[in-house]
Amino acid sequence: MRAVLPSTRDSVRDGHLKAAYRQFTLDGVGRPFFTKWFASVDDRGDDCDRALILDGRVLRS
Repeated sequence: MRAVLPSTRDSVRDGHLKAAYRQFTLDGVGRPFFTKWFASVDDRGDDCDRALILDGRVLRS
């Protein structure tokens, strides 16, 4: 966890959302939860594609 959280935070803040998604590997932490992490650390401006929470409802739509 000590490596995954800072690494994915940096990837998100650099706009590399796909890389962050691939890098996130913590047992027992699924997509709905780690994409919340991405959304919470995404401090880029409104002119960027922001990290979104990708849960079951979003996938179904």
